[in-house]
Amino acid sequence: MYLDDTTESSDNVIRALQYPDRVVSISIDTWRMDHWELLIALDKPFPALETFTLLVALSGSPDTSFHTIFFPGSFVSPRLHTLYLENVDIFEVPSLLTSAATTLVSLRIEQIEACSYFPPDELVECISSMPQLEKLSIGFLSCYLLPDTEREFWDTQITRTVLSSLRELTFGGDSAYLEKVLALISAPRLQCFDIAFYSRPTLAVQHVSEFLTTIQDLDFRAVAVSFSNRVTITYRPTQTSDSLSYIMFGIDDETDRFNQQAATVTQICAAVGPALNAVEDVTLKFDRCYIPDDFAVRSELWRTFLGSFEALRTLRTDVALIPELSKVLNPDNGIAAEELLPLLSELVVVSGIDLIHNPFTSLIHARSLAGRAINFQVTKLRRSPPRTSTGLFDALYERYDSTMEFDYANLVID
Repeated sequence: MYLDDTTESSDNVIRALQYPDRVVSISIDTWRMDHWELLIALDKPFPALETFTLLVALSGSPDTSFHTIFFPGSFVSPRLHTLYLENVDIFEVPSLLTSAATTLVSLRIEQIEACSYFPPDELVECISSMPQLEKLSIGFLSCYLLPDTEREFWDTQITRTVLSSLRELTFGGDSAYLEKVLALISAPRLQCFDIAFYSRPTLAVQHVSEFLTTIQDLDFRAVAVSFSNRVTITYRPTQTSDSLSYIMFGIDDETDRFNQQAATVTQICAAVGPALNAVEDVTLKFDRCYIPDDFAVRSELWRTFLGSFEALRTLRTDVALIPELSKVLNPDNGIAAEELLPLLSELVVVSGIDLIHNPFTSLIHARSLAGRAINFQVTKLRRSPPRTSTGLFDALYERYDSTMEFDYANLVID
């Protein structure tokens, strides 16, 4: 049963609601407080209802002091499986939540703006009474960030609520909100952890690793990092796995600065490293314009990032990142050969052109002398790099000399 803002649709729905024991699905995409006939029609139990969707229009105004939906108090559904709320404070439908607590399987609360905000501890208290909950999705508007007064973190010794049935946890919003939620819950059977952080100079990820350790049989051996307008970090059992299990972090990058992207990736990977310390395979994808500036800043970030993967054996990288990685991993730059990636045995470069030189010669030679050979490969990938001049990659490698030094000053990028 679907209700939009047309008169015909409204009349049809109200007639159908006269038979509540036959209604299994209700979807309201335009909630209006002045629709009294609908309010009256819903003010009763719906014993057969399994799916309910309620969308409230965004305020479109910074003045959010008034927001309430006055939902009918007698609207209950003891068989509800799926609840989708958009821009609705979850506690504005208390009778529905109470009646469906033992049957709810999927809960989505999205497009949350300031007027429909609810605190993390109240959310956890609510879902703790839902033993069948398998899917939980929480999504804030990109413009909403927690006030500084609410960003303080809680004592990690607090007792966690065990969500024993939870399989999927999806979140989009300020990292500080998720931090508070993760500090309060454990999810031993979680399979999909899909997180989208909105851009902020410093992310709050202190409790992510502790939360991940509550997942049973956590065994992710591969991670792929993609640098683009949106940075993604995806952990899977293996690079070629078709398993439904994954952990993904996505960060919308409004600044389009590689330094900021590298710092964000480093912070997240270092934070989750203690829980995902069996990663053996790392893939670095680069789908943006490479600008060789401030490498001195990024070099330390690269060392911290690579240092997060002590068990790493295979490193795959896009050709555009070679100038930086080859310098960071070069044992002649003062870093001991054993310090980064001590178990590395396979190094793969994904390139659309032939490499004139092997940029990792010094590393490979040093490891060979130490009795730990590295297999170097080039995988050809024919593609046109986005947002770059036609000859970017040709210029990139023509500037390597016999010592693998790179002339940044002579690389021209549109």
